[in-house]
Amino acid sequence: RVRVRTHTYCLLGIMFDFFTRGRTASVLSSELASSPLSGENFIDGCSMDNFDDWIEETLPKFTILVLSSGLGHAGKLLGRTAAGQFEDVHVYVHLISHMIDSRKVDLAINMATEHRPCVILHCFTVDSVKEQILKRAEEQSIPCIDLFGPLFDSISRMLGVPYAGIPGLYHHSENKHSLIATATAYALAHDDGARDDEWGEADALVMGVSRSGKSPVCMFLAALGYKVANYPVCRGVPLPDAIKLIDRRRVFGLVIEPSVLVEHRQCRSLGSSSPRSAKGNIGYANEKAIYDEIEEVEAMYKERKI
Repeated sequence: RVRVRTHTYCLLGIMFDFFTRGRTASVLSSELASSPLSGENFIDGCSMDNFDDWIEETLPKFTILVLSSGLGHAGKLLGRTAAGQFEDVHVYVHLISHMIDSRKVDLAINMATEHRPCVILHCFTVDSVKEQILKRAEEQSIPCIDLFGPLFDSISRMLGVPYAGIPGLYHHSENKHSLIATATAYALAHDDGARDDEWGEADALVMGVSRSGKSPVCMFLAALGYKVANYPVCRGVPLPDAIKLIDRRRVFGLVIEPSVLVEHRQCRSLGSSSPRSAKGNIGYANEKAIYDEIEEVEAMYKERKI
C-alpha cells in the first residue's frame, strides 16, 4: 500500500503525488474519475470504489503548510526535504502560492488550524502579507518559520542596500539560449490546451478562439524566454477548472477583427481535407457564426476580467 506523501494546494482541488515502487503519478482530485489511472487496479489495488476510505485511513499525522508570494517552488522543495526525514510519520505538504495580498490569509490560517499539528513555512517578499500571517498564526499558536527573511536581511546589511521585495524574481544562472530553449519546449508541450495540469508553471496563459494567433504569440514570447501556454476558447464549452492554477493577472485573452478571422478560417477550411473543416464545425468559417462567437467570447473575457 502506498501513502499520499505530498500535494500542491490549488483553488480547484488538490494535486496528489503518489509514490509507488519508484514511480510517480500526479493527478488532480477533480479529475480522478476520468483519469486513466482509475479502475480496479488503481494504484496498487486501490480502486475508485474504496479510494475515499483509503485516503481516510492514511491521513497525515503532521502538516507542513508552505506559503509563498511567488510560485513557492523553493518552499515546497524544502518542505518535501523535511518530510523525507520522517519516514515513519505521515507528513502532508500543502502549498499556497501567489499570496501577494490579504485575500488568501484567511484561507491559509484556516487550513493550518484544521490540519494540526502544523508548521507554516513562509517565503514572502511582501512584508504586509507576512505581518498578517505572523499575527494570525501567533493568535492560533501555530509555529512559523521564515525561509527568506533572515537571508534577505543578512545580504541587505552586508551590501548596504535594501532588497527589492518583488515576488517571482530569480537570478538566472542559465544562459539566454538555454532559457529560450526551455520556454520553446514549454510552449510546444502546452499548445492548444494540452497538459493543463501544468499551467501553474507558466509565466502566462494565452486564450482565444481558433485561428486568432495563440500559437504564434506563444512562440514569440518563448523567443524572449517566457513560458506561455495557450487554450482554445470554444462556444458552448466551459473553461477548464485548471485555469484557476494560474494567477488571473497572467491570463490574457486575444481579440481579433471578425472579418480577419473569417479570412483566416476560410483559408484553413480550404486547406483541410474535410468539407466541414478540421474543427468539424459547419459554422467554423461562417461569417455570422464568427461574429456571434467573437461577441460571446469577448463577453466572457469581460465577465471574468481577463
